[in-house]
Amino acid sequence: MTRTSKYLITLVLCCQCFVIFSYPLKHNRKRFVQRFGLGAFYGFYKINQNHSINPTPRAAALISYKSEIYLDHRKQSSLMFGLEYFYHGVNFNSYYFKPDSLKLYDKSFSYQYSLGINELALPLLYKYSFVSDKEALFSPYLFLGYNFRFMLPTTSLVRLNGNEIKRENVQMSFKNPLFLNTLNSGVQIAIGFQKNNYESSNSGFFVELMCRANFSPYLYQTNYSASSLFINNTHLGLNLGFKL
Repeated sequence: MTRTSKYLITLVLCCQCFVIFSYPLKHNRKRFVQRFGLGAFYGFYKINQNHSINPTPRAAALISYKSEIYLDHRKQSSLMFGLEYFYHGVNFNSYYFKPDSLKLYDKSFSYQYSLGINELALPLLYKYSFVSDKEALFSPYLFLGYNFRFMLPTTSLVRLNGNEIKRENVQMSFKNPLFLNTLNSGVQIAIGFQKNNYESSNSGFFVELMCRANFSPYLYQTNYSASSLFINNTHLGLNLGFKL
């Protein structure tokens, strides 16, 4: 395939994408919906048991904004994309090594770690309503899709017998990063129920039971912690919100 042909094919595909996404917004603004959500989640954590024990979840919350674009006139299929802030955390027992000390892995696990993890996510989701959002006052639905996840600094607290030893912000990374050490991906799937508006089918509220899972464990690494301290997690929660 020649270089010119590649440019022409790329141009055609871009034009098709422009037509698909701009036509509903230009000719029928009711095809575009904004969704604002707030959720509470429970985490299931797995940690490298060679270097730590007793992972227990902390409080977890999700703040989300998604744009929804309907793909058909009956408003049953749609694409959603947006921005999410996800806060969660985990407590566990592990080692703490003082500067210039010998790192002895004796299975004592005397120190208590408490991590507050901050993430940004860019979701790209496909949503299917089992009845028409345009014709039904209430509609159940399912969505699933992909998350691009970016790690923000993590708050880290280390204690010994209840006494604070170390408190700082730590930049966690991923065991299997994507382009950057702080960038990776995951999936989310949810079943939901929403109230529509007969006139516009835009305004209303929704309730979702959501599961979020990751493709790569986190890596917690400092000059005082154990090596290869990998943390994996899955979250299940309830997300509430409204749409405009």
